[in-house]
Amino acid sequence: MGTVLDSAHAPVAGVRVRLGAIETETNNLGRFRLVSIPLGSAPPLYLRKDSYATLRVDQPPVSSDPDTVATHTFLLTTSNGDAQASTRLSEFHGDRLPPASGYSIRTERVEPGALRKGDVLMIQKFYKREPDALLLSRFRDYEDGEFILTTVRIPKSDLPANIEEKSHVRVTDQGLQAIEFSPQRHQFNLALRRFNKLHPPASTPPPGFNESRALTDQRIEFLKAEGVLGRPPRQERADP
Repeated sequence: MGTVLDSAHAPVAGVRVRLGAIETETNNLGRFRLVSIPLGSAPPLYLRKDSYATLRVDQPPVSSDPDTVATHTFLLTTSNGDAQASTRLSEFHGDRLPPASGYSIRTERVEPGALRKGDVLMIQKFYKREPDALLLSRFRDYEDGEFILTTVRIPKSDLPANIEEKSHVRVTDQGLQAIEFSPQRHQFNLALRRFNKLHPPASTPPPGFNESRALTDQRIEFLKAEGVLGRPPRQERADP
């Protein structure tokens, strides 16, 4: 159990409280209770509400005794320009995400115009009553201890012909292109994006032969260390 107060020690209602996959909100007295927390899990505790800075509590004081109720008080501060912004990580941009175990997952719907060039989408389903399809990005995001899956609803007429459920498409300047996308290709793509984030291409001047060769050797060593080099798919690349 816990009570959430503001800087004036007044209760804060409607605070989103989450520990791994378990979530609740504070009542009018600023109180909340989390139960059935899996033993052995150690995700951080997050308290979030608009206009307040997100509070993260690492190694929260969870009681392992089922007959004991641990009560704590948490203070939220008003968000301002100096408050530390929440950091959102994305596999699409080459960020390395934490292991998914113990964290909650939510979906985030975007409009077709917000699709990112180079994104890879899987056809989740076709709607029966409308000529649309629901697509899921294969690149996850992560923010405040929560994994985010990006989905988009697209008219079937915008998809390649004869596309089926569980098939994949890539976002290009010319539209959606059907591609083969195996788990091995996915891991190779993720590793290549991580390398490109660590070694962004220089804009000017273009690299000479020696610089290009050195970068290629560096990329090969990185992919070997990631355990994905093996036989990398030649046509698979991470678009900017």
